[in-house]
Amino acid sequence: MGVSLQIPLFLGRSGKAGAEAADAEVSRVEVQLSMARGQIQAEAERLYRAVATADKARRFARMDLDVAREDVTIRLAMMEEGRAALRDVEGARLVESGKWQSYYEAQHRLELTQYQLLAKTGGLLASLR
Repeated sequence: MGVSLQIPLFLGRSGKAGAEAADAEVSRVEVQLSMARGQIQAEAERLYRAVATADKARRFARMDLDVAREDVTIRLAMMEEGRAALRDVEGARLVESGKWQSYYEAQHRLELTQYQLLAKTGGLLASLR
């Protein structure tokens, strides 16, 4: 029974070449990691801007809806006084209906953008727990 063991005391050219190859691979991976971080950061910043834009659009749609609702209220009051026809009230209600749809669509876009941001930043899993 016996064991044979060889330990090189001096590394030749192959050891140095292997170390240089490993260093080059490490550098390549570091560059790829840096690029990936930059892309993720740029995407997150884009999504933050998209959330802000969607929120502004939702607030605008809400204000537009409030104006349409006020118009319906005014038309109803005018109709009770005999100064407006039913056709005018129904037209205002139709406009209000379209404003409701615009508001709901803006709300949906805002929520969708927020979910995309949460998913990209990893917050979606945390918020679901």
